[in-house]
Amino acid sequence: MPIETTAVMPHTHFEDFEVGQEMEYGRAVVTAEEIIRFGREFDPEPFHIGEEEAKETMFGGLIASGIHMAAMLRRMQADGFANVPSQGSPGWDELHFLAPTRPGDVLHVRTTVLETRVSKSRPALGIVRMRHLVIDEAGEVKTSVLTTAFYDRRGTEG
Repeated sequence: MPIETTAVMPHTHFEDFEVGQEMEYGRAVVTAEEIIRFGREFDPEPFHIGEEEAKETMFGGLIASGIHMAAMLRRMQADGFANVPSQGSPGWDELHFLAPTRPGDVLHVRTTVLETRVSKSRPALGIVRMRHLVIDEAGEVKTSVLTTAFYDRRGTEG
């Protein structure tokens, strides 16, 4: 699956994130071969592992695994945020698979900053909460997730 992303984040520190800020980035072309390879290795449901098997399911054809969608999102996010070294994440929340992703879909990510705050237990870090949407070329939202990540505060990195 060819994923094309250039760093779009002008950020280098926690203070560069602003609540309400939106960023769009990434480009992933979904192929049947990638869906099948990922499905066979990690999520062997009939609708992820072969064109013929998938025809007999409620989806009527091959679709990407939700976990595959999360991996594509993460790749585009890592590349798009390449200028902002994260100090990790306590996890993802509300991961939703809203519409099937099929071979030929071209995806990108829209990220919205929802909350920023300084860590009480580690004041050298800021905490940023964001919603990421994976969207196809027709504007349909395929996947949605809330993330929280830690970023260095300006002047405190060490």
